[in-house]
Amino acid sequence: MVTGLPTALKGAGVEDAKLTTVNINKSIAPYMANGEYLEATMGTSFYEVYWRGIDLLARLFAGVEYAEDEDDSTLPYWTITAESLPSTEEEFPVVEDYEAQFKKLWGVE
Repeated sequence: MVTGLPTALKGAGVEDAKLTTVNINKSIAPYMANGEYLEATMGTSFYEVYWRGIDLLARLFAGVEYAEDEDDSTLPYWTITAESLPSTEEEFPVVEDYEAQFKKLWGVE
């Protein structure tokens, strides 16, 4: 939601704005790394949430309880700042080993 915003702010003469946003990606991560207006963001579990959706469907079709999959409060969130930003070059998950955790849960690893 802030792609291109630093350029627009500079063009408008705004120099001291401090922004936050709800997600990070490689197009805006350099703003944070370079101290260009973006102070913080919330890392959300987009990678993990897709796997969680598959888990929910597998549980549903197997007749197994899946209420935890529907509970958004159990999703991991992470406040990312320039100091904790893992990369400006590539996308990254909030939980590094989410794939291995799901495979272990499913008994396929």
